[in-house]
Amino acid sequence: MLPAFRSTRSLVAFCALLIFILTLPITLSLIGLPPREEAWSGISIYRGAAGDVVRTIYDDHEDVDVLLLGPSLLRRGLSPEAVQEALTKHLGRPSHVAVLSLTGSGSDLPYFLLRDYLTYHHPKVIIWNEPEPGSYFNEPHIQAYRWMRYGEFGDLFTDLPLFFRLQVYGDMVLGAPKELLYKLRPNLLSEQEKADRLGQDVEDHINSGYFGAPFVPDALPSDNHPIATVMSVSSPIVHSGEKPLRSYQLKYLRSTAQLAKEKNCPLILLHLPMDSEYGNSTLPEIANWSDVLGPGYQIIGLPASVMFEGMTKDRFLHFFTDKHLNANGRQMATSVFVPAIIEAYDESK
Repeated sequence: MLPAFRSTRSLVAFCALLIFILTLPITLSLIGLPPREEAWSGISIYRGAAGDVVRTIYDDHEDVDVLLLGPSLLRRGLSPEAVQEALTKHLGRPSHVAVLSLTGSGSDLPYFLLRDYLTYHHPKVIIWNEPEPGSYFNEPHIQAYRWMRYGEFGDLFTDLPLFFRLQVYGDMVLGAPKELLYKLRPNLLSEQEKADRLGQDVEDHINSGYFGAPFVPDALPSDNHPIATVMSVSSPIVHSGEKPLRSYQLKYLRSTAQLAKEKNCPLILLHLPMDSEYGNSTLPEIANWSDVLGPGYQIIGLPASVMFEGMTKDRFLHFFTDKHLNANGRQMATSVFVPAIIEAYDESK
């Protein structure tokens, strides 16, 4: 069998390279990291509208009336333009609604988005579409290596179990070469990229039928269609998850709520329907929010059995691409949820 290294010099060179890579996050923190804006600029276009995230956090200097926060379910399922238009009409003045949303399961993503956003802004109310039932990923987000950088937010990691601290540091090692490149060549986005509010993943799927079926335009709700309501998270129709949350998930869900509280920003939860909820008379949630966050929180929701009342299962699926709402569902959900969002805004003042 051939030796692993041809000479002692090769072994020493390999060890030096390994040490350089493993300590690169620490080295970068000592010499100075690139601007944090660039941590979000490199997000894959198939993980959402990274340009819109950068523009919303760093280029838009206006405080918003409503900040919509959540995963791809939110970005595909609710029109911020319609929310803003309705709120403007309600207030009798120009309003401002912003969205922070990327794709992928992970309880850490909304926390880091919100933490960066609240560094520069103070929204009047935050509407948080929390992780959906079934999202029991007890690990960092798949793109976490892009925004977790050594030397930042150290308070977040010190109380994590050793396994997760090592996992997070591994993400930092993975992302460090890009951060080094950004030191040499800034990773800036064009104005066109920043103007993309939906992202490639939404554009590709929002006008699709259920799991690749042809898109079937469906009738919109009538004027007397039921609308969502604002209720306590301890309401009997809010059904808590069957599995207990695990340590990493729990850490960041609680940290997100605590961050909003520390910044004096009212936080309201939002439940958007999914394809698995046909006929449901409850709002299935990933957790018992009274236990996780405390009983004082509210949630906006409408059971699928009421929202899609009288529909057959086949017609119900005309409003989805998979678990996400499509163009039919987006328009219906917007009309159903906007009045409750405005109600939550009024109550938060």
